[in-house]
Amino acid sequence: MLYATPQDMIDAFTRREMLSIADPEDIGEIDIDHVTKALVAASGNIDFALSQHHTLPLMNLTAQNAVKLKEVCVNIARHKLTGSGGVTVTEHVKSLFDSAEAWLDKVSLGKLRLTPAPGDGTNAGPGISAENTTAGEASFNPGARRIFGAGSFDDYFG
Repeated sequence: MLYATPQDMIDAFTRREMLSIADPEDIGEIDIDHVTKALVAASGNIDFALSQHHTLPLMNLTAQNAVKLKEVCVNIARHKLTGSGGVTVTEHVKSLFDSAEAWLDKVSLGKLRLTPAPGDGTNAGPGISAENTTAGEASFNPGARRIFGAGSFDDYFG
């Protein structure tokens, strides 16, 4: 699943910048295949991070989540295009890439979770929200009273 399109990249970074990073033949045309390959790679990074705690493909996302995924995708793809085309990666591009990767790390570690949009609940799979956090057959309720606390096994472990 692609989280952004070549047009999204042009809209985000301008045609001029896209020509500088996505015209490897220097013919004055954005190489859409080249851009699409970068978007596929970026989307693969996103899918890997999301798959740690979400069921793929993601369905029924909130508009905010869709916008964030697009932003992360274009920033990763931009970094890939910049680094691969002989164009020096600027501090700004690196900073946006690092922010995108940091966000994905939080998602893959379960520190951030994407929630489905209200509706039919077609993507209300395990791990989507705090109310539905599961691990196999075990189910966790973050608001429940703790059964085992500090010192509850002292007599067992001596």
